[in-house]
Formats: sequence, C-alpha cells, structure tokens
Amino acid sequence: MAWESPLTIDAAVRSLPTGELQDLPDGATVSVLEAAQKMIAISDNTATDLLIRALGRDAVLAAMLEMGHGDPALNTPLLTTREYFWLGWGDADLRERWAAGDTAERTALLADVPAGVPDTDDVDWSVPAWESGVDWFATPADVARAHTALQEKATTSAGAPLREILSANPGAAMGPAWTYVGFKGGSAAGVLAGTWYLERNDGTPVILTLLARSSDHTVFADPTAIYAHAQDAARLLEAG
Repeated sequence: MAWESPLTIDAAVRSLPTGELQDLPDGATVSVLEAAQKMIAISDNTATDLLIRALGRDAVLAAMLEMGHGDPALNTPLLTTREYFWLGWGDADLRERWAAGDTAERTALLADVPAGVPDTDDVDWSVPAWESGVDWFATPADVARAHTALQEKATTSAGAPLREILSANPGAAMGPAWTYVGFKGGSAAGVLAGTWYLERNDGTPVILTLLARSSDHTVFADPTAIYAHAQDAARLLEAG
C-alpha cells in the first residue's frame, strides 16, 4: 500500500473512542498516513481497525513475527479494537468462550461478534478484560524489538514518515537531553502501557517500556503518576 492510499470508514470498521475517526460518516475517507498518525498520536481505535482491515490480520501477525515477538500465538487471532470491546465488555458469553477457547475456537468465535459496537450505556468498564485473555500481549523485550524494527524501516524511502509518526506525541516530558522521543501508550481497565524510544546527540538509543496490570481498575486512575517512573528513568539516563 502507499501512504496516500484511501481508507473508507463504514459501520463494519467503526470502533469506540479513543479517537476521532469514529465520528466521521459512512463513506468518509482518510489516507493510510492519516490513519497511522492518529493511531499512534491519539490511540484512534477506528484508525487502527481501518489499517488492520486494509492490510489483513495475517499481514499484521506476520509483521509481529518478523519484528521478533517471542510468542505471537498469544495474539492469534489478532483482534481488531471493535472486537476487543465486544469480547471484553460487550458480551459476557463471548468473553467466557474466548477465555476457554484454543486458537481455532477463538478464530471461529470472531464470526459471532455482533455488528457495530457495544451500547456503552450498558457497559461496566471496570471489568479487567485481560484476565480473560482479551487484549494484545507482549513482553518489554517484544516491544523493544518492535521499536528497533520500526526505526530501521524509517531509514528506507517507503518508511520515511515513520519517524514523524512515532514522535508526534511524546507521552510525557522526557527532558532536553533527548533529541528524539518516539512514544506509544495505551490503557484499559486494569492495564496501562507506555513505551519510549529515546535518542540523544551521542550515545546508543534507549528504549523505556512500562507495562502494568492489575485486577483493580482503580490502580491506574492517574496514568501520569505511573508514567512518572519512566520520566525518572529518563533523567537518570540523560548523561549516557
């Protein structure tokens, strides 16, 4: 695909916030570049699902494997964010079937995910879906390898926009010593993640990854307090 290729929003791909693209009408289009920018900078869920649909689950999983994920079976079949909301909070029966199913059963289960998105008025968002195996799973080493692979792709002509995409939102102030800050964060009930790719004028790039989970969704009520640990680490590492 090309960065300027158009992606069309419709009911089949529209997800829940966070994001902005879910508010656009059916038939509206955005480019691959715009979707990628919003996916990274503001965790736009509809942008994510647009890209998964355009590329295909198999291609995304293949890229995960190529980047060195240690156990891609944990993310097979790959969920879209819309499916994630349905399995995690929209249908308790689907969540229980997912928790008990093997890869083949989980793949078949996705055909039973209802159209559209769950009615948010009836959702108990305090339920930690990750405990039922509903999420996207990675270790800090997996995330570090993904950062490295993306930065390598950014040195190619096709991957040139990646540096700007990944650094649009720094996530937290990391200090003036860092001349480049790539970041991606995410959260859900009982889950908080933040990961930074940091460069200074001299020295080897540093990757900081913070992954936290809890059965108590209130633990991460203030993400900035958790991200402060990464800021402390960045300050300690400033001198190289």
